[in-house]
Amino acid sequence: MVHMEAATATLTGYRLQHYLATQSKCIKIFTGLILLLTLSNSVASSTIVKTLPGFLGELPFRLETGYIGVGEKDEVQLFYYFIQSEEQPATDPLVLWLTGGPGCSGLFALMYEMGIKAGNLPPINLRGYVLGNPLTDEKYDFNSRIKFAHRIALLPDELYEETKLDCQGEYVYPNRNDTRCIEDLEIVNLCLEDINKPMVLEPKCSFSAKLNKVNWGPSHRDVSDALLLDVNPTRRWCRVDNYLFIYVWANDKEVQEALHVRNGTIQEWDTCNKSLSYVYDIISSLDYHRNFTSEDLTAIIYSGDHDLIFPYVGTEEWIQSLNLTVSSDEEWRPWFVDGQVAGYTGIYRMKKYSITFATVKGAGHTAPEYKPKPCFNMIRRWFATYFL
Repeated sequence: MVHMEAATATLTGYRLQHYLATQSKCIKIFTGLILLLTLSNSVASSTIVKTLPGFLGELPFRLETGYIGVGEKDEVQLFYYFIQSEEQPATDPLVLWLTGGPGCSGLFALMYEMGIKAGNLPPINLRGYVLGNPLTDEKYDFNSRIKFAHRIALLPDELYEETKLDCQGEYVYPNRNDTRCIEDLEIVNLCLEDINKPMVLEPKCSFSAKLNKVNWGPSHRDVSDALLLDVNPTRRWCRVDNYLFIYVWANDKEVQEALHVRNGTIQEWDTCNKSLSYVYDIISSLDYHRNFTSEDLTAIIYSGDHDLIFPYVGTEEWIQSLNLTVSSDEEWRPWFVDGQVAGYTGIYRMKKYSITFATVKGAGHTAPEYKPKPCFNMIRRWFATYFL
């Protein structure tokens, strides 16, 4: 994945072209990638997209966009991207990507992650699924934050052991009448509140941008005037600076027309739709995984090992709670890319069901965004049924 520079830099047609061309290498193993974006009340349709503003010439891959109806009367229309495999479209697996959030944009994931979130569609014959730094169970995922913070030296031994003892390992829903536990958690919060939780090694930053009209013609070489940060321009680099480009690009009317987004369906594109109305009443999806263990399915679950939102230690714990078997030749060990350790992995099995659990060394919450090459190698090997 090509690094997107900070907003004070320029974005040329060549740079966008190089970025998209590079990204096309990461989709060769997929028959399709469907990304859900927007809502409308129109009839379903699809269109082949051959060119995009800011990219010189035709796209180096087959891109289709359109709408899929949801509901008894197709009253909700979901916008999607479909990208055809560049290897063997007739036989390669169909991959459905569902971005988390809830309500976060598939376009953001397409541009910055290029990871995988699910396997073949159930009506087609479900063969497997993939999860990246997933929220699975509040007990494991949220409680593991303090354990992980202690492992990476964000919490001292004495504070961690005292908090663990006083709260009896329950940090999400502690006994509010236990003053010692509450006091411990307040100190823990002071230690962690200024840490960038998606990637603990990077600075914690706010994001604000003013978007102006951009000329995406081939003769236009400098769009820095369109990217005006509402921050001190001399401040240190922040990852959120990279996201300015997609805000400008996705909100440009020429871009929306090229993608065949219907007029009036989007007031302003954002990374996540924060206006969704829903009741949060599912605190665990662990039973779904437990039910899967009786099926002929293969799964890969990966975690960036510097993610404090849903740390890998919690994921490892809930996988172990399934009581699967680990053979001696599939126990925890390093996996490699270009002769270097890219993370650690182990395989858990029960009859015809298996989970490959892998960490991605040096990655944050959206692991492919931080470590695109190792993640690409990881997922490609898994599709080819190779042991990482």
